[in-house]
Amino acid sequence: MAFLFLDAAVRKPTEPAPKPIADLDPVGFTKLEWSVIRLARNDSLSSVRQPSRLSVVAQRFFRVRTNPQLANPRLETLRRLAVINWRGASGMKPAAAEALFAAGFSVDQHDLLVRFTGAERPAATQP
Repeated sequence: MAFLFLDAAVRKPTEPAPKPIADLDPVGFTKLEWSVIRLARNDSLSSVRQPSRLSVVAQRFFRVRTNPQLANPRLETLRRLAVINWRGASGMKPAAAEALFAAGFSVDQHDLLVRFTGAERPAATQP
């Protein structure tokens, strides 16, 4: 556990510990939430829907996992709206936005997500 001693040697005892990014930007997202948003860019719209019974059986039979849903319900809600925004599915946005607000995200975070995914979306898929 030498790394503990090195950390104590580098930082002075009177110097406060650095604040997490979430504390510095109250409107933005945490590092974990940003990684979920960025990773959602590779997911398809079919990942937003619940998997059918047939697909669950096929996944178990072939031992293949094709469903990228997250175990954390709050992060899964964020991932779903990010996928919808990345893919430009405007018909699904109102319900996903309501779920995002119900999960505890703010209107400012929603707007930030929409602006980020719209600015990063390839020109060919923009409406």
